[in-house]
Amino acid sequence: MSGLSGDAQGEARARIDIVLAGRVSRFDNFPRTCPLIVERRDNESAERLLDRFKRVVQRSGILRDAKRKRHFISKSESRRLAKARSARRLRKNAAKVRDASQFGGRRHR
Repeated sequence: MSGLSGDAQGEARARIDIVLAGRVSRFDNFPRTCPLIVERRDNESAERLLDRFKRVVQRSGILRDAKRKRHFISKSESRRLAKARSARRLRKNAAKVRDASQFGGRRHR
């Protein structure tokens, strides 16, 4: 991209259409078609457009799904992980309540 002139660079980045359908890697199937479209705004640099595109991808959760589906997890394993997450969350909430009661009410941030 850096080898293009400013006008050509803007035209090249005027519209980014990414369609993730089917297989991203040989281990990863996306069950849905997910088009992400980022339109170029007036007087917007390519770097700014790319930053906006990265934010859209981050918020859509595509990368999180890809990471999660990278390896097969059996149902028993997923139940065990969910139980561990739940226990961790309960311990954390109990610690918050315990700390709040020591200071005579709600904790203020």
